[in-house]
Amino acid sequence: MVRGFWKLQQVNPGFNANHLLTFNINLPDATYKDQSARQRFWTAAQEQLSQLPGVRSATMMNGLPPLRPENDNDTDIEGFVKVPGGPIQNVAYYQTAGDHFFQTLGARLMEGRFLEPRDGDKNTPGVVINAAMARTFWPHQSAIGRRVRPYVGGQNLWCRVVGIVADMKNGGVDKPAGTEIFIPYQLSAGSTPNIVLRTSGNPLSIAGEARRVIASIDPTLPVAKLRTMDDVIAAATSRPRFLTLILGMFSILALGLATVGIYGVISYSVEQRMSEFGIRMALGAEPRRLLLQVIRQGLVLGVVGIAVGIAAAMLLTQSLEGLLFGVSRFDPSSFVLTAAILLAATIAASFLPALRAMRTEPVQALRYE
Repeated sequence: MVRGFWKLQQVNPGFNANHLLTFNINLPDATYKDQSARQRFWTAAQEQLSQLPGVRSATMMNGLPPLRPENDNDTDIEGFVKVPGGPIQNVAYYQTAGDHFFQTLGARLMEGRFLEPRDGDKNTPGVVINAAMARTFWPHQSAIGRRVRPYVGGQNLWCRVVGIVADMKNGGVDKPAGTEIFIPYQLSAGSTPNIVLRTSGNPLSIAGEARRVIASIDPTLPVAKLRTMDDVIAAATSRPRFLTLILGMFSILALGLATVGIYGVISYSVEQRMSEFGIRMALGAEPRRLLLQVIRQGLVLGVVGIAVGIAAAMLLTQSLEGLLFGVSRFDPSSFVLTAAILLAATIAASFLPALRAMRTEPVQALRYE
């Protein structure tokens, strides 16, 4: 569990979360009745926020990664031929992308180019897709220049794929990225945008200025869920982090109790043989040979216990398989580390009392009770 949580913390969400501030705006239907009204707000907010001191770039989007609801929208793919057991014409995530979307998030371009203002023109619409979508619908060939027809802005437009970006986590950091298409906001400005600002310093230091900018555009709009992107990612991993913390604590406690228990039992059994050691040394037994014999006997017990424990663990860890991330229930390093700790406790429990007995005069050992 501890190794699984450590691997979860190392997951790359597909974007650079450092120095990002994000908050949510809800545009009421009464004021923002149509697509053009929402688009004007998106444009004004991006322009004014990007000019704030300490802001390097600003953008807006509908769904906030790394954890957002799936859209699962049926989407026409030009030239698509369905094969048995293959994908269907459906895209898991639609993402409305504002100006400088990929640059603000720090996304990695794999092929083609990022979105440009011309892609928002309904006569020449362009979209960017993620690597998962490219692999799904155009395996072993380039997706650049292909056409898709997402349902955006109340209409179906054939859009040309102009770029492919590395997968961004969208269903949670512990889940594989789903297929995703990035649509210019000029084609589909949403009513609940998430605003993201990349700053040169502490993101929270410009929170007040960002609120004032939104109030200057529309004083009736409340700013909600203002937090850093690091906090967003932490919230997305809260459930696996809690499960890992609880089960990890119990696992470490169980290992500690097992180690202490093994040491106590083995050392006690060796202590009870002090008189035997005195007799054998009095009869001429070499202390070194006697010490090795005691350690060997302890090792036999330890190896038998480890073999039984591994067999039992392989059965019991089936219940943990769904809670692990990046680690299999047969993870060799976890088994080896646990076995090594318990075996070390066995050796120490055999060695220390026996060594003490070997250094004791035979007469004193004979009188030991």
